[in-house]
Amino acid sequence: MYNIIYSTAISVSSQDFQAVRLTLREYTPTNRVLLNFGYGCQNTTINNIHEMNNNITNITAIQNMETIALVKRGVCNWSEKISVINSLSDTNYLNTTAAFIYDNQTYDDIIIKTTLYQTPNTFPTYSTPLPVERSALNMTDNDLTESRIGVYFIPYKYGSSLKSKLNSTYDPTNPTIRTLWSVTAYFPQDNPSEGFIGTIRGYLAYIIALVAVFLIGIIFLRWWRIRRLRDEVPNDPNDTNAIHLSQRVQQPDPLPVDIVNALPIKLYEPGISKNINCAICLDDFAPGKSDVRILPCGHGFCVLCIDPWLTQKSTVCPICKWDCLPTDLRQEREAQGSTNHSDASNSDAQVINMEPTVPEDSMPTVTQPNVNHEIHEASPPVETDQTVDSHTIDTARSISSREDEGHELASINEKPNEPDETNSPNQPQDKSTFSNTTTQP
Repeated sequence: MYNIIYSTAISVSSQDFQAVRLTLREYTPTNRVLLNFGYGCQNTTINNIHEMNNNITNITAIQNMETIALVKRGVCNWSEKISVINSLSDTNYLNTTAAFIYDNQTYDDIIIKTTLYQTPNTFPTYSTPLPVERSALNMTDNDLTESRIGVYFIPYKYGSSLKSKLNSTYDPTNPTIRTLWSVTAYFPQDNPSEGFIGTIRGYLAYIIALVAVFLIGIIFLRWWRIRRLRDEVPNDPNDTNAIHLSQRVQQPDPLPVDIVNALPIKLYEPGISKNINCAICLDDFAPGKSDVRILPCGHGFCVLCIDPWLTQKSTVCPICKWDCLPTDLRQEREAQGSTNHSDASNSDAQVINMEPTVPEDSMPTVTQPNVNHEIHEASPPVETDQTVDSHTIDTARSISSREDEGHELASINEKPNEPDETNSPNQPQDKSTFSNTTTQP
């Protein structure tokens, strides 16, 4: 049966104590049993560890305790020392969670302060920085980039004193008693030393910086893509891509009310439409009760649902996207859209002089009434139940178009040899000048 007897505890502080690599566990002060690992290079075996520590590693009582390795600087690099410590600890259940690397060079001006142990609530401050040659960051054999255990660097004077204490753990005159040394590392968390590398605060700062860079990159990428799309829109009105982009962003014209009213309304019966419920309100059609407007594609909808859709939003079927606009009107709108796009590229106002196409001596003298001509005003809608001459309808459509009136009138003026059928010698001629300023629809 072995009992652990702790010696009188002391506190040791020095400016040369440096934390090289820290893990999250190092933020909680932990008592660890000190073990001598020599140089800790590749030729170090577990038998060497047993011999250097007077076989205390075989004691059952310390196998459940954490240990800290004491290794001397030199012979091999620090990464090799830490690798050997981890390997020996894993294969022999030493539970080594930290390492002290003590210097192999001595300096006379190193100050180590030793007092009776008390829980440190303040840490000493130093008026001068640590000399560059004694900083662990500047040592050529310090090639550590990462470590799963805490790594500390201590001066030779303190490391050799710990080694001498380990040599006195065994008393041949009383072999049943072993003296173990427990070491606890404290360091100021809010004022790290020069050797304080890879702290949790440092990692947190790196993460925040990466997230900020990532978000800024996303914002810049979105801005750049929008800018690129704008730059890629060509200015040539005859370019196919330009027409396609302009048509895509424009809101489609609704269906005229007279065409909507011409679509049949029937009481629902099975088989009267391709669908059995309204795709807009999702209500099922009741046979013999529901009024269903049947579109040319064969789909039916509630009258109160499909009429606002066709007259205010779109001309296509909500289900199959069938365009309910008659072919002639669709071609006319496409021609108007192409003309509007061509007119939009011309920033100068066009002045068209409407001269009569018939000889002046054949025209009767008529007093012209004072009429204000405004191209953008449309004629009143033609009632569906009235019989209107086809030429009158064409004239109304020509007046109700948005920006292409000047273009159409120019086309009329380009053909002086073809008399207008509506202009007979018995009708007054409006001899006016129209100014068509292109506006964006």
